[in-house]
Amino acid sequence: MSAISRITNKIRGLVDDLSQSTTETFTYSSSSVFTLGETGISITSVEINGTETSGYSFSTTTNKITISATLATDDVITVKYTFYAQYTNNQIYDYIDAALVYLSTYDINDFRFVDDTSFHPYPTEKEENLIALITAILIKPNYSQYRTATVNVTYPRTKSKEEKIQDALGYYKHNSGAGAGIFFLA
Repeated sequence: MSAISRITNKIRGLVDDLSQSTTETFTYSSSSVFTLGETGISITSVEINGTETSGYSFSTTTNKITISATLATDDVITVKYTFYAQYTNNQIYDYIDAALVYLSTYDINDFRFVDDTSFHPYPTEKEENLIALITAILIKPNYSQYRTATVNVTYPRTKSKEEKIQDALGYYKHNSGAGAGIFFLA
């Protein structure tokens, strides 16, 4: 799994944007193009009359699936997919980009996106957690607690977004040699 994928998963956990699964069913009449009802989709399977097919293409830009397999009138097309209800990957990438500005400004590191899968320089696990935490604060500044499997941060409800970010970055810089992943910022 790439660093971007790991960080994106951590961010989704921190802001409670968890993966959901759904199924949509269509009946073929004349057009083999169907519009799916959610965004940020990852198709898990497509069936025609109960038989799985790989004869399809999907456009994330238009949210349309095009069935290339042969269809007959009244064929039933079932599309199973997962999606995130709150944020697309591109929205999260934009927030990550903003978080990287803070890391650079606070002399943590000058990360940049190489493409949609990697950074330069490559972040350590602690740096990934910090990027995820700062990004989560940018997305949901009114949360008072952010948790992943390795990070648990609790803030007083009176802290502003900027104060939370400043505290997290200051704590990281002060304790970057320590192994602690759980901290409280008063």
